[in-house]
Amino acid sequence: MSDTPARGTTRVSAHPPLRALPAQPRLDIERKQAKALLRALRDADTAALDRARAVGEAATGATWALSDAQRIVAREYGFASWPKLVRWFEALVRQGARGARHDVAPRSRYLELVDDFLRAHAEQSAWTAQALTGYAPRFYGARAEAAFAVTPTRAEAELVIARMNGFESWAMLMAEAPDARRREVDQWTRTPFQLAWEAMEAGDLARLEALTGQHPDLLRDDRRAAQRGEHLMRSALFVERTRGRDAMRPVMQWLEARGFDRQRTLDLQLATMFGQHDLEAHLAQGANPNAVLSNGIPVLEHALLGMWSREAIDRLAAHVTPRTALWISAGLGDLTGMARLLDARGRPLPAARVIRPHIDAVFPGGALAPHPDPTDEELLAEAVMIATMNDRHESVEWLASRGVPMNVSYWGMSPLGFAVGNPRPRTVRALLAHGASPDAVAMQAQTAREIARWVWLDSSPRSGATREVAVLLGWDPEALLAERAAAHPVPALDQRVLAALDRARHDAATVGAAAVEPEHLLMALLSGSLANVVLHRGGLDRERFLAAFGARLATPETLLGGELPLHARTEAVLAAVQAAGRADARTEVHLHAVLRGLLGDAGVAQLLRDYGTDLDAISTAIRHA
Repeated sequence: MSDTPARGTTRVSAHPPLRALPAQPRLDIERKQAKALLRALRDADTAALDRARAVGEAATGATWALSDAQRIVAREYGFASWPKLVRWFEALVRQGARGARHDVAPRSRYLELVDDFLRAHAEQSAWTAQALTGYAPRFYGARAEAAFAVTPTRAEAELVIARMNGFESWAMLMAEAPDARRREVDQWTRTPFQLAWEAMEAGDLARLEALTGQHPDLLRDDRRAAQRGEHLMRSALFVERTRGRDAMRPVMQWLEARGFDRQRTLDLQLATMFGQHDLEAHLAQGANPNAVLSNGIPVLEHALLGMWSREAIDRLAAHVTPRTALWISAGLGDLTGMARLLDARGRPLPAARVIRPHIDAVFPGGALAPHPDPTDEELLAEAVMIATMNDRHESVEWLASRGVPMNVSYWGMSPLGFAVGNPRPRTVRALLAHGASPDAVAMQAQTAREIARWVWLDSSPRSGATREVAVLLGWDPEALLAERAAAHPVPALDQRVLAALDRARHDAATVGAAAVEPEHLLMALLSGSLANVVLHRGGLDRERFLAAFGARLATPETLLGGELPLHARTEAVLAAVQAAGRADARTEVHLHAVLRGLLGDAGVAQLLRDYGTDLDAISTAIRHA
């Protein structure tokens, strides 16, 4: 009985799986089930024999082998073979080690995504085939044409959406997703975690111990706590950067005595850093650049997939001996390493297939798994994409010289689309020079040329890199700005600004004002997310401000104020903000721009100064928001 089909020949059964995967799949349980099934088959158990016949297996007593039982278990779930089941479970563990995102949307949003997925599959959108062949057992390892030949069930679409969002199963996603959109976090109320942070900043171990006694969840050392940003060791390491290692030693020893692992947390932070500054800080604290994380992926490979900083990668790679893989060499600009992994015809050698770029384990929440059984063309496209992500124009040029096409698509985008959107002028130039088409679909039905226009117009700030990319894609940057300004002579107030104005009218009504003054609009902004900027960047005195204005910051049950007019000062602030938006060729005015405009009002500025706020610090924090 043949078990593993040849590469690229996996077919998709027209029949849905006989069994659904458990809500929390575990390979060790499947191994035990296969052994139990083998015993039942050898005992000629009727139910076990029925299971075998249901998936097309037949044998007699002594001829049953463990591989037969394993194959039956695999096929009941829809897998073509037991080895594919094992690889699927291994990928699940690898992805699960990073944890789900903490910004989980309402359940209704995921139900919409399932509908969208089924609709997109019916339209043969390429990304749906990649998602199915990476996540759905019946489709696992198949080619795109086979994935499009069979209609997935709704349960299979649900599993795909769950896995794309970092969850092991649809049931686990539904357990985490709220019934409705969560209300905006109250920035004025200190959570137990914020109080713990303040205790660590003050070096007050007694206060920290008392808080964890009252709130034992603070001592959780798991991936969900880390993803929510409520991990005490991670925060303690951040505080250590300013207080110093000696000053934080008692807190660190106390945390380690309660099960927190300083080294493991440092290594995870190193893997999820964002650039050169973070790299230097983590290394100075003792992070190990050669560490392998719990998902089995070394720090350097996490960085290649998620940091996108050529300079920081070079600094990190100086400490590491990279593993052998085509995509790793491409991401490092290692032309010699790539040459060792391609044959004389430019085709990948078997060694190029061993280590894959598991971007979904690095970025749960939208990133698609690499194909478990890639073609040569997919491996080469993968190398071009990783080179592009890390701005390795020399790798792009070398791969092009070996005949690798530049008009490829991977993870739902083209290399040119990524290089334009992020923007990387050197790599854009290399891709264009070697045949990448600016007018081919690059990402979400947009061409690279269209993306370049959008990036130049909507980036904040507009940089030399965005300008250069726009020019490379055939645009006149100044002409685009003039066209935008002519089309939008008065930038609109976006929905959040309009909502803030409604809230400001309520505030004005509650204090008996005849019109909405700038101070009322400030209260509206501070009752939402912008409170964080004023509190943490501006240093506003929380306790004194709450004593004076706490009742006005609370979320009302119903909004008062109706059509209350705007005071002339408020109209002047909004007019100035819209004028600034027009001068910068913006189409909308956002909340940060309104706050920036309010700082120019003498009354608001004095009010904030009276409560200890550094206006320059706020201006710096929101300048490019």
